[in-house]
Amino acid sequence: MTYTDAIEKLKNSQLSPGELSELKSWMSGEYAYLAGQMADILSQKPLEWARLREKATSDSQTERAWETTSEGKFELVARYRMKGLEKMISACNTRIRILEGEMKNQF
Repeated sequence: MTYTDAIEKLKNSQLSPGELSELKSWMSGEYAYLAGQMADILSQKPLEWARLREKATSDSQTERAWETTSEGKFELVARYRMKGLEKMISACNTRIRILEGEMKNQF
């Protein structure tokens, strides 16, 4: 499954609790993977940032230079994907809770 596949699946309002649970598990695994990758990149960032700062005239310029590196691009993409995954996991939790309530005739 890919990130885009997960988004498309979540758009389907007819998912069963089991399907939502599987989707949530995949998203949690993807989040953990990205978090691990981010930890590796952020551990390298101070050294690279210091090197880039020598050539720049400001912190903003240094940050823009960092964002042009492959690690900087990955960091940016990973941050937004992680935010998206957090929102989708929350949506799965809400839908599962609603389905549980419907099964108990509470909604």
